[in-house]
Amino acid sequence: MRFLCLHGMGTNARIFEHQTAAIRQSLGSGHTYEWLEGAVKTQMAPGIQDLVSLDDEFLTYVNDTPESQRQAMTDLEHFIAGEGPFDGLMGFSLGAGCGATYLLDHLQQGGKGRPPFRCAVFFSGAPPLQAKSASPGPRLLIDIPTVHVWGLNDLAYGYGPALSRWCNAEQREVVLHEGGHEIPGPRDPLALARTVQAIKRTLAKAAAAI
Repeated sequence: MRFLCLHGMGTNARIFEHQTAAIRQSLGSGHTYEWLEGAVKTQMAPGIQDLVSLDDEFLTYVNDTPESQRQAMTDLEHFIAGEGPFDGLMGFSLGAGCGATYLLDHLQQGGKGRPPFRCAVFFSGAPPLQAKSASPGPRLLIDIPTVHVWGLNDLAYGYGPALSRWCNAEQREVVLHEGGHEIPGPRDPLALARTVQAIKRTLAKAAAAI
């Protein structure tokens, strides 16, 4: 499958590649990944010092203004139109929230045609941008197979549960781990294995739905 990958706030595409390296290796060579950089410069996210190189820029997709949020969706639309189609979405933190926002925008506009993605993997996913003004409901739920992975000790953000509620419970898998605001990797082999297994099951669901 071909994935569009959206990094977290205060990181960048290279860092997200590093954060997901163990998962992607475990998924095998049958998948490809496209990495979309955020367009807004910001401060470095906490806790990523070991992943940073001297020439890194720290980026995000949106700031707190409605104009920035609209521009982020426009940028995402243009990238998908130019580089797509994509089978799956993979996002971390705010990147996951932006991807979910794009999926929900598709539903709010009538949801006609093929969904933008056939499945999605959300790591410590922030809630959708429209979560401040809307609530999940039968007519406004992401209805593709999804995986939601978050740490029980994510005390800084607490992301994950809120985004999962915007996704159809019958289509979602949830993986909880003992870490914080992070993506499971080699330091936690059990969480890594459980995450990979959940993603593989979700990819199988998406493939069966073609």
